[in-house]
Amino acid sequence: MAAHSNDPVGHLYDILAYQETVRTVQSWVDEANKAGWPTLMISVSDHETGGLALGRQLTEQYPVYAWYPEVLANATHSTAWLAKKISFSALPSQPISRQFIVDEILRDGLGIVDASDDEIDKLVSLGARQNVDYVLADMISRRAQLGWSTHGHSGVDVNLYSYPPELTKELFGNRENTEIGQFIVDTMNIDLDIVTRDLNRLAKSWHVTDEKHNPNMQHYHLKHYSVRRVLLTPYSQYINTHH
Repeated sequence: MAAHSNDPVGHLYDILAYQETVRTVQSWVDEANKAGWPTLMISVSDHETGGLALGRQLTEQYPVYAWYPEVLANATHSTAWLAKKISFSALPSQPISRQFIVDEILRDGLGIVDASDDEIDKLVSLGARQNVDYVLADMISRRAQLGWSTHGHSGVDVNLYSYPPELTKELFGNRENTEIGQFIVDTMNIDLDIVTRDLNRLAKSWHVTDEKHNPNMQHYHLKHYSVRRVLLTPYSQYINTHH
C-alpha cells in the first residue's frame, strides 16, 4: 500500500522484501526441479501504482537530472507508520506538540532536519487527520527528488518475471496479461469450467452488491485481506481430461 500513499520509504522496503521472497522461491523451485517435479515461478503485478519517476523538477528552472537515494536511507519508518504515531499521540483537548513533530516524526522517523516552518505548521494543523500520511510522503519525496503522478493506479507497463528460463520461454518479451493466465492454464492443463463452477458455488452474486452482504469490501484496496476463499477440492479435480 506504500505506493498508494506515494511513500518512497515504505515502497523501497516493500521492494527489498519482495527481492528476498523471490530469492527464497527460486531456491524452492530449483530444489523441486532437481527432485524431478517440474516447477516454475511467475511473478507479475496486476498494475503499477503511483506513477513513480526519478528526477523530480521542484522549481521552474531547468531541472537537475538527479535523485538522492541517501534521503530514503536516513528514514527509519514508513509515512503510514508515522501517521499512525501522530494519530495515537493526538488529544482532543490540545494540538499536536510542535517539538514532537520536529523530533520524533521528522528527525527520528524520516531523517528530515531541514523542515521549513510552513511544513511543520501544516503537520501540526493537520494533527491526526487522514491525509497527514500524504504530507509526510511528499516531504521526503521532494528531498529525494522523486515524483509521483497519482495516488491510484497508472497505465505504466509492469515487469514480468519467470523462472527457470527453460520452462518459461513462452513468456519472454512483452505480453498481454491474458497470455499469462493462458500459459498457466496450458501448462497445468486446468479445466477452467470446473474451477469457475467451484469458485462461484457459494457466491450470492457475480459482483459486489452492498455492505450488508459484503462486509469490509466497499473498496478492495482498503482491506486486501478482507475475504479469503479456500478451495478444498483436490487439484486433480481440475485437470482437463478432454485433450
